[in-house]
Amino acid sequence: RADFKVLLLNYKILHGLAPLYLRNTITLYVPPCPLISQEADLLLVIPRTKTKSLGHRVFSDRAPLLWNKLPAALKEADSIEIFKSRLKTHLFSPHFD
Repeated sequence: RADFKVLLLNYKILHGLAPLYLRNTITLYVPPCPLISQEADLLLVIPRTKTKSLGHRVFSDRAPLLWNKLPAALKEADSIEIFKSRLKTHLFSPHFD
């Protein structure tokens, strides 16, 4: 459930739906050279952390890690309603199989 909220907030940030102060918490990945795959357009930079115990729980570290693991079709959702629906299916369907 926490991952759902982190990813939803991340979607809002990337689509300009979140408050301004949150927009500086994530950074889009820019590859050093052009890639054939457009998957790189949807990746975020995962910051390096010095502390392992707290670093993986901080939003600015956790959000890119979770986001980069999502399938491209989910990241490319046209609206927040579609994103929420697909995200719920993606996150919670393994628990019901």
